[in-house]
Amino acid sequence: MQQWDLWLRWWLKASQSRSYLTVSSSNSEHMTLPLQALNRLPVPKPPDRVRERLLALISLAERKNVLNNRIATCATELADAHYMETLRACGQGPTAERAMGEVAQIAAGVAQLPPDREQPTMPWVSPRQVLNCREVHLGAVTSRTVARGETVCPAGSLLIAPRPGEVRTVLTTTPLVPGRRTLALHTESEADRMWLLHTLRYQRRELTFVTQGEQARAMRRKDFSRYKIPWPADVVREGFATRAAALHDLAYASARERHVMEELVVHELEKGAWRV
Repeated sequence: MQQWDLWLRWWLKASQSRSYLTVSSSNSEHMTLPLQALNRLPVPKPPDRVRERLLALISLAERKNVLNNRIATCATELADAHYMETLRACGQGPTAERAMGEVAQIAAGVAQLPPDREQPTMPWVSPRQVLNCREVHLGAVTSRTVARGETVCPAGSLLIAPRPGEVRTVLTTTPLVPGRRTLALHTESEADRMWLLHTLRYQRRELTFVTQGEQARAMRRKDFSRYKIPWPADVVREGFATRAAALHDLAYASARERHVMEELVVHELEKGAWRV
């Protein structure tokens, strides 16, 4: 039974499964998946020798993924620890604070526009994708939208989305369009970007004071722009960024390796699953 659980978990990652589940959920309210449709999902059962080979490959990938996840988590936590130590060392006070709008370009997210064959499209990120992102680096985005140039955020932007109790921040790795109820921050220097990222992570609970709505799922750009954060001297931020950027490179490389390995295993699974 355990082997079949493993087999099914990875088969759900296959393109055939994703296409089937997308079609099955598109006709239901709120994009939920009917249980009846899930029960009808075709699941291949190849010969034992083929399945055992694929399961061995899957098990190897899962062990490697655990290691990569640990590396990425530890690297990010170490960067957070460096931030807190830097903050304590440089001190805080009214003279060491700046408003968000003074240190970053802030843009509000936009509604998704259905793709049009005649217009160029860009990846589009919903608040849910930001909130559900398990890492600090936002991975591949499948949703797309018709985009005007001014709505596209360059790689290296910070995306923030609120929910009750905290505000989540991720770092983008490709150009994209932020969705409604998200804010995008862009800075010209890596030092400012690294300092902002870890400040937002450190103050994720305090930032809820500028959220709106009964469920605290909205944040006005104007209110956020006035929010003040610690802002030490250039030399302090640059020194911190040198250490933090190296750790983020390690975290991103580990996450990227996990993604590539998953793609390779799923490809082998799709290729061999229907063999008889």
